[in-house]
Amino acid sequence: CGDNLDLKSVMVLIGGMERTLDVHQCHQKCVLQDCEGEDCHCDGHFSGYDGPTSNALCLSEEKIRRFCDQIPSCVGYDMHSTLPRGFLNAGCAESTAAPDYRTVTKAAVAAATATTPYQSYLATTERDYPYSWSQLLRFRGVRFSTGGTYKLCFCDSEHLGAAALAQPRACSAVGDYTVQVGTVHVSGVSCLIKDSRFRKVDCRDQYYGGLRCYARGSAPSLTPPQVSENLRMGLMTQSSVFTQYLTTWCLFGPEE
Repeated sequence: CGDNLDLKSVMVLIGGMERTLDVHQCHQKCVLQDCEGEDCHCDGHFSGYDGPTSNALCLSEEKIRRFCDQIPSCVGYDMHSTLPRGFLNAGCAESTAAPDYRTVTKAAVAAATATTPYQSYLATTERDYPYSWSQLLRFRGVRFSTGGTYKLCFCDSEHLGAAALAQPRACSAVGDYTVQVGTVHVSGVSCLIKDSRFRKVDCRDQYYGGLRCYARGSAPSLTPPQVSENLRMGLMTQSSVFTQYLTTWCLFGPEE
């Protein structure tokens, strides 16, 4: 269609985290990583054509459409006729798709379905949004075997020293976590301290359980990312189910 989105410059939700879309670039998955598994779709990779700067995605059409749905600047996508291969478009300079491709635009989908599945972006609340974003990190599945007080430390892989700048690496050693960001209190009275009458500091419920509390001042005002109407409905449903689960666990679960 013409103006393809640069996969390295757009952020999407992948596995609950905001990441650049180039993790699904054909060259990245099928050449640099030798990807294996059902989400690779390397039969959509064109060897000798897809280089490091290619914006070709090796994905099913469902996922390509879903990612376009997350990106306000995406106007549509080009999808290969027979292979799991496509491109996201920021504009459509040409009226027809390249050979072996078909073009799907958000405007065309909206007109055909009498809805606005791509163009309607709505605000979410902190409680509705289960993923990390620039103002807040969420961690799912954190468990403690015993009660007590624990130091919470953080590592930024971009600040691991001069050696890491020359050869980037992940935060993998205990010594990498040099920034203390808070304290985790683990007890068997979580259901009790959820009542504001029994605590002296300002606290907020966390999406995956527990409270986030601030020793000084009030909790900051956070603004989650906007999402499409369809995705927001899915988040609200997920939030409702998870709230019911937490309520049951609080009533019948053992002490932490």
